[in-house]
Amino acid sequence: TRRSSDLKLPYLRAVAREIIKNGDASVILNNNNFTYYEEILLYGFVLAGVKMDEDERIKIIDKYVDCFDNWSNVDSFCSSLKSVKNNKALYLYFIKKCIIDKNDFKVRVGVVLLMDYYIKEPNLHEILALALSAQKESYYIQMALAWMFATSFAFNYDETLNFMCENKGNIDNFVLRKTISKCNDSFRISLDRKKVIKQQLS
Repeated sequence: TRRSSDLKLPYLRAVAREIIKNGDASVILNNNNFTYYEEILLYGFVLAGVKMDEDERIKIIDKYVDCFDNWSNVDSFCSSLKSVKNNKALYLYFIKKCIIDKNDFKVRVGVVLLMDYYIKEPNLHEILALALSAQKESYYIQMALAWMFATSFAFNYDETLNFMCENKGNIDNFVLRKTISKCNDSFRISLDRKKVIKQQLS
């Protein structure tokens, strides 16, 4: 288990921006021997923010995410990787590789990237099916799936409900329960819709 220096995320993001601004990104990216948890986060923020060829970035990401050993690494990095927005086809290939990986946290990377950048796409059914293909008995993957499904409900209620009902028999009961719970906690889903979701998925 890596040690923590208790540096907060906003501070680490600010440091990463300063490193990139000063042209020192390569100093960070050439050193992936991590002792502290915060070193992993800082590396990820620099990697996500520095300007570079996207194919090269993905090659580095592919090795970088292998070191993840907790959900916070995954979620913090994925939310920072804004370059996905303009390179969705390229990253979708990488996501598919993550989803079939043996490392549960790398699988979670694939699911969280789908949630962060793909659930507003017109081919939502395919995106949700891809996420569901990641399902296995892993708490961190199952929670990511529930989070993604609940987020999808907030943006695409009808299509998400249709998908969930069609595939209910293939979705783990834990994922269904947690999806209902996360929908209930959401301010973006109306009370009437929450009732329908609970009725249909229970």
